[in-house]
Amino acid sequence: MTIFERTKELAKEKGFTLRQLEEKAGLGTKSIYSWKNYTPRGSNLQAVADVLNVSVDYLLGNTDEKKSSQNEPTDKDLEDAFIGAEAYDGKPITDHDKEVIKALIKGYLNTKEG
Repeated sequence: MTIFERTKELAKEKGFTLRQLEEKAGLGTKSIYSWKNYTPRGSNLQAVADVLNVSVDYLLGNTDEKKSSQNEPTDKDLEDAFIGAEAYDGKPITDHDKEVIKALIKGYLNTKEG
């Protein structure tokens, strides 16, 4: 499957026309259609991947996994998110509350990937 075909199929799955996808990605009219004959610029490919919520590698056909596992936050990433935000309403955030917030974030990100 070509980059164009994969992009067109994903756009359809997400309920976008190619023109709508181009607009959301900040591309010019018929830009994606040109991918039938030309390799897209990396920045354009990344913009489309971001709108479709997939990895560039998926669009390129290098993987069948839509999202890279590298995009998933680690526990350290989530813990780092609390730096500078260790209190709410003047009260410290408890370890239990931190774990609940981390679980909510992970759950939210997992539902966005599907």
